Amino acid sequence: MIENKKLPHSTVEIRGEIATDFFESFRAEALTARGQEVKLPGFRPGHIPNEVLTREIGEETVLRRMAELALNRYYPTMLSENKIDALDRPSISITKIASGNPLGFTITTAVHPKVSLPDYRALAREVVKVKPSEDKKGSPSTEGEPLTSTRDKHRLGMIDKILATTPIELPPILIESELETMIAEMRHEVSRLGLPFDKYLEHLKKTEADLKREWQSQAERRVKTGLILAAIAKAEKIEAPPAGLETELKHLLEQHPQSASWRTDRARAYLAGLIINERVFKLLETGEQKGPS
Repeated sequence: MIENKKLPHSTVEIRGEIATDFFESFRAEALTARGQEVKLPGFRPGHIPNEVLTREIGEETVLRRMAELALNRYYPTMLSENKIDALDRPSISITKIASGNPLGFTITTAVHPKVSLPDYRALAREVVKVKPSEDKKGSPSTEGEPLTSTRDKHRLGMIDKILATTPIELPPILIESELETMIAEMRHEVSRLGLPFDKYLEHLKKTEADLKREWQSQAERRVKTGLILAAIAKAEKIEAPPAGLETELKHLLEQHPQSASWRTDRARAYLAGLIINERVFKLLETGEQKGPS
């Protein structure tokens, strides 16, 4: 039984239970995944008997992993069956979890807010495209494209025009999610320098909460831009061609073989979003849809 309730700011709360049989069907997968990580004397990794492994890591750990797997599998189906047009990254709370029982949960997720689009084609045409020779800050690369891309400047100008005339009620959960993404991006950049993130924050004399407060307006802009691009794509019926999506996914795995785990619905959705956004920008720049096929 699934119940959903509309909340303010384009947010929906979903309450329900996952049937016992479906929940318990993920026990073997949960144990297999954890068994690869646990080291016990006398057993090879991945070959620890389930009973021994459960005693070692605890039943609660197994149940939590089962819940994660079950919800990941059931969530898309639940949205489709209940006609919920949800955006990514829901907030999930487990309300009941026990062996041999249904899994209770509460999910809070943002849904696509209403976007009243302006005449985005006309607004895009108002932005004068800077020629590479007029870009004083950029310098030519080996391929003739300025290091500070004039294309990017033009696209930012078009987005600024559209943002200024498009009011949107931003779901707070999306802004918080974007701030978490920005923190993760900084963590990645700092790790590439070989620095512990907590030491980097100490050097800045700031906390993660400080950074989030400073980045609030930037996060709001990023969220709003994403929603506007999605609304234009929907209005123009722009989609990611399957062949183009597979090409991008193949390219990703060739460049980063360690990312084989990206063969998931989330990875495909992320890549589809990149392709769709590129086609939206091509539409704004030229008035025509272009992109991989």
